Order: sequence, then structure tokens, then C-alpha cells
Amino acid sequence: MPTRKFNFTDRRKLNRKHIGISVAMNEEGTISFNAELELDSYELPPEAQVYIEAYRQTQRKRFDCGIVGRFSLPLDRSLDVFDSVEGILFRVMVIANEGNLGLLLAEAEQLKPSDEETIEGKRIPLLPVVYEAHLVDQVFNVDFSGDYPILQVNSSVTSGDTLINHPAFFSLVYPAVLRELLTRILFGEDTEVEEDDDGWQARFLRFASALPGVEEPPVSDEEDEPACFRWVDTAVSSFCRHANIMGRFNQFWGEEA
Repeated sequence: MPTRKFNFTDRRKLNRKHIGISVAMNEEGTISFNAELELDSYELPPEAQVYIEAYRQTQRKRFDCGIVGRFSLPLDRSLDVFDSVEGILFRVMVIANEGNLGLLLAEAEQLKPSDEETIEGKRIPLLPVVYEAHLVDQVFNVDFSGDYPILQVNSSVTSGDTLINHPAFFSLVYPAVLRELLTRILFGEDTEVEEDDDGWQARFLRFASALPGVEEPPVSDEEDEPACFRWVDTAVSSFCRHANIMGRFNQFWGEEA
């Protein structure tokens, strides 16, 4: 989608291929991360400070990782503010230590751990699932309050991991969630999206456009509203064919009949 963006600080955008981040949970349930950065090609001041921040919605924890010329992960990399690995994102920030003290020189945001990038063939790729107690009478909800949408599932549901892959839940919930995501991007988000963005809007547009028979999304404005709605319909229909939604539903319905 055509956009214009402005960068008044000459801030560099760090390429994802130069960043490797992974998360793991040990037998005691402690979550920690590991990271590798390649910053040599950005010509950043060697004394600039490097920070890595883990976040999910309103939860976040920042780690001091030394300076550009001497990158070093802290010994304690525990993500103790999170109760699960699902939906954790990372940002990398390089901040000036000299001259314009505190100026953000380079960054990368909405970084998913490398082991989550390869999710394929189940659920909707890119959509983290988190179990929440506050949903009360709702089985699920799509939470847009943070930097990245999260599918919340009521934690009181027995065997939640089984539920989200159950044919009934999958066939009824995921097409509706995808429609909500794409509709919000085209009509409800006051956000400019560039083709090479790493933001969630760009990621879901690329995911939808890569589905069989789906073209690039039209520009969203008042004159193109019908075309935008048709594009969303086409994307959801293609997802349903690709994910065998009717087959999954008939599997459930046949077992219940």
C-alpha cells in the first residue's frame, strides 16, 4: 500500500537478518532469552549503548547489553515478568552515550523469537495465543491494546491447548479473527504501512497476499471501500480453502451428530 514516512532524526532501521533472538523455558518454568546482533555494517558510534527489551502488551523488561563496540549480554536474562513464552516480542535499541545524549540512533521493533518465525500449518501464523483469566464469560478475544495483536483464550477452559486446535474452534474462530484483523488494518487503523515494514499490519497483509488467488491489497480510502471489502472476502475465502475449514467443521459436526 503506498505510504509516506518521515525520519527527522536520521534513525537507522536495523535489519532483522542481523538480529537473532530465541526464548526458552527450563524445567522449573523460568523463561530466558538469548540474542546475537551484527551491528558492524551500520557505522554506529562504538560507545553507543545497546539495549534489548522484551515486551508483551503492557509487560516489559529491558536489558543493558553493553555498547556497540563491546556487545555483551547480561548473565541474568530471565524474563520473570512473563508467565508464558507465547506472544513475547523484542525490540533492539542503540542510544547515544555522547553528543546528543539519549538520542535513539537505531532500532528494530516487534521482533519475534526465531523459533516462532517458523510456525506453519496451524492456527493463523503470526498470531500469538495467551490464556487469560479476566475474560470471564468470553471464550476468546482479540486484544489490540499492545504493539501486536494477541488471541486471548479464557484460562478457565479445560485443556486450552487442545481447544485452540479443536476442529470446531479452528473452523469457527480463525476465519472470523482473520477477517477482523484485515478489516481493522484497512479501515480501523490510522497507520501507514510500507511494503518492507516489520509491523504486525504489514506482516498480516503479506500473509494474506501470499494466499492462493489473493492479489496485493487495494489502497484504503472512501472510493475504494468496496474493493477493500472484496479483497478481505477473497483473502478469508482463500484461507478457508487452504486450511480446509469446511473439512475441519464437518469432522466436528459429523462426530457430534
